[in-house]
Amino acid sequence: MSDTEDEGEDETSDSKGPDYNYILNMSLWSLTNEKRDALLKLRDEKADELRVLRSKDPPHLWKEDLNKLVAELDVRNFG
Repeated sequence: MSDTEDEGEDETSDSKGPDYNYILNMSLWSLTNEKRDALLKLRDEKADELRVLRSKDPPHLWKEDLNKLVAELDVRNFG
């Protein structure tokens, strides 16, 4: 079999299924358990944050935002 025939077969076999070549280009550090654990921790933190936000009513959220704004303005001496 010639090289051109081999290349043609590779192209047809690649188009038949999913392409996982991106995995070969990933940094090795992104495949570690530590990275996985960090992502899971971040997911849990964001889920907790969402749960807290959903438990508050809009007026309460508005008042919190206004208090943060006033505090920041005081720090920057605008108020």
